[in-house]
Amino acid sequence: MERQMVVTAVFVGGASLFGVIAYLSYINVVALQACAEECSEAMRNNLRKRLSD
Repeated sequence: MERQMVVTAVFVGGASLFGVIAYLSYINVVALQACAEECSEAMRNNLRKRLSD
């Protein structure tokens, strides 16, 4: 019985850790996508400015 509780606790702890890592990874991806979009927009505006002169 005690062994089963230990195995369950380790499983729950691992699953929780996996969930936290997945969440933090998702947040990081969203931030990187926003940054990439911002850089692309700045580059487009810069090219428009140079080509319109």
